[in-house]
Amino acid sequence: MMNKIIKDTVRFFIIFLLAYAIGSYVSGIFNWTNVLIVSVVAGILYGIFRGLLLRFQNK
Repeated sequence: MMNKIIKDTVRFFIIFLLAYAIGSYVSGIFNWTNVLIVSVVAGILYGIFRGLLLRFQNK
């Protein structure tokens, strides 16, 4: 179960990182620091909520 959460979180992080980087580049407000910070926070929150969801689904 832990491997599934980690794989899902890494996949979400990469997709979110690319999408946010492309979106900020297109809008003209591109800054790697902001992109990485927002992506890491989003990945952590996704992992926490995904883990809680799977934990409560199994009970």
